[in-house]
Amino acid sequence: MPSGSNLHLGLHRLDWRQQVSKGRAQADGKRAPRRRKGFAPHLERIETVIEPEELAEHAGKQKVLIGEDVSERLDMVPAKFRGIVTRRPKYAFKNADGVIQAPASAHIIEAGIPTEALLAQIAVAKYADGLPLYRQEAIYARDKVELDRQLMAQWMGKLGFELEIMADYIFSEVKKAERVFADETTLQTLAPGSGSTKTAYLWAYARDDRTFGRNGPPMVAYRFEDSRSGECAVRHLNGYRGILQVDGYAAYNKLARSDRGNDCITGWLLVTLQTQVLRAACCRELRSGNGDGRADGEVLAGRENDARSKPRHSRCRAPASLRGDRRRSLRSLAADLASDLRQIKTG
Repeated sequence: MPSGSNLHLGLHRLDWRQQVSKGRAQADGKRAPRRRKGFAPHLERIETVIEPEELAEHAGKQKVLIGEDVSERLDMVPAKFRGIVTRRPKYAFKNADGVIQAPASAHIIEAGIPTEALLAQIAVAKYADGLPLYRQEAIYARDKVELDRQLMAQWMGKLGFELEIMADYIFSEVKKAERVFADETTLQTLAPGSGSTKTAYLWAYARDDRTFGRNGPPMVAYRFEDSRSGECAVRHLNGYRGILQVDGYAAYNKLARSDRGNDCITGWLLVTLQTQVLRAACCRELRSGNGDGRADGEVLAGRENDARSKPRHSRCRAPASLRGDRRRSLRSLAADLASDLRQIKTG
């Protein structure tokens, strides 16, 4: 609790600062304008020139342009529905048999009403923007367009079937990377016949080597599963030979064999986050009942601080050099942790 004199001094300083800031604002007369960020260069520009009004006193005088004020505002053309009418005339020849007609164009939804552009709009809104089909149904109804959510769900199923080739190609490109980042998350999905939802899982596999000096495009591949077991990861990464970076989830242990002769992910390193490796080692000691829990926790905290305090390796260096540094760093941390835990148990 501050004393009366200290409280009075603090209030006096606060009042003085407010008066100084108020005096500066009044002296300037207006707030300094904020620098506006320009619009993206790919946006279409529509220029409008507003000429000054021609007055009677300007008659006979020659105008000379001395400058101009330019302002930009962001505009948007609202999306709108339209009907695409396709006619295929039929022709017959005089005094001859037969009728000719151009074949119908191929569509994703054969004999259906949606164009590929409409399918793309619905899919992007649902899966990229998180807009459920029932909300899209209400949005489109404002434009007097009736699209039933069940019908759109059927369209999305057909679209997913057609895009399966692309999805497999993206996943194959992801697995060509030297390192892959893997993770999984829960996903609520409908349980047919039950009228409720069930928990499913979405497995994500990503590659992004731009920070390691590579110029390949970043990619993410998703796999939907009803299970979170390690068999899913084994099946997804069958044939992958590289570095897999994951969290501490035990299911990924199925990718590494005890004899270090991995079949499905034959590589020299299965990477996990350094701090999680240290935490797992410390937790094993706690479960085994060896050592003091408080002391083990202090060791873990100290080693985590060591891991964070180590200088980051330059990502612009050659990947082989970076791998060597990371392996040496991880071995050093693991050795230090093992030594500390042995001292605790024997101390």
